[in-house]
Amino acid sequence: MRVYLSNIRPHGPIERQEAALDKALPGWRRGAVYRDELPPRKRKAHGPDDLAQRATLLRPSSRRVSDPVHVASPAVLAWTLSDFLNVLAGLSAKGMPLVMLDSGTEVPANANPAQTAEAAKAFEAACRRQKGEPGERGGDVSGRVRSEAAQERAKEMRPYWGMSSKEYPT
Repeated sequence: MRVYLSNIRPHGPIERQEAALDKALPGWRRGAVYRDELPPRKRKAHGPDDLAQRATLLRPSSRRVSDPVHVASPAVLAWTLSDFLNVLAGLSAKGMPLVMLDSGTEVPANANPAQTAEAAKAFEAACRRQKGEPGERGGDVSGRVRSEAAQERAKEMRPYWGMSSKEYPT
């Protein structure tokens, strides 16, 4: 069993991936684990060459390995769709299927175009999910949090609303 983890998506931290893998694949830690933990500067650069463990996983060899590669989400495997398709090609060349736990999709090593298209859709959906739920983008979330905080502060002052400024205790 082979497992790949990375922190390339800010909303898909390694801890969450490990929890998903623990739930779906008990004993995954005993297998081959490839882990790319990039510092913020490298994550910001979005360089596929920075994913050293992924490169090790995909390194060409004469051995054909049929062990599937398990990922909690396909979004942690690549930066872009073209990068993801390159990963699928690399896995195919090694004879390794890809199992995406969040969508339950398995891409065989000799995937036909329809299976590759399904995997690409799963990747794009996972990338959207990693950014947050629809309507829950960063600005929306922070606006809602600030609004709720303002409402809480207003509730504290509600008893004083009917008072004139001379009656207000200071």
